[in-house]
Amino acid sequence: MTTEDIFTYFDSLKRTESDDPMHRWIGSYNLTVIKIISFFKWLYEPDTHSINRQIPTFLNSVKCLNERKKLLAVQGICGQMERVYYF
Repeated sequence: MTTEDIFTYFDSLKRTESDDPMHRWIGSYNLTVIKIISFFKWLYEPDTHSINRQIPTFLNSVKCLNERKKLLAVQGICGQMERVYYF
């Protein structure tokens, strides 16, 4: 497994607006990032307590996505679904 394989996997988790208009993939993406980082921290420093483990250097550029725009579907007056953004 190479670093490129890991980044390719992260890219495969991303969805387009038409595939996931509610942006629910962001939560799955962030959870996967956290689990993979935790695994590699353990793999590189198995004898160190989890609080004191450092992130391996090849994963320093991996970050969770910010959910600034959360999407909320609301039933409109005309019966159509409307998108409401809140911060």
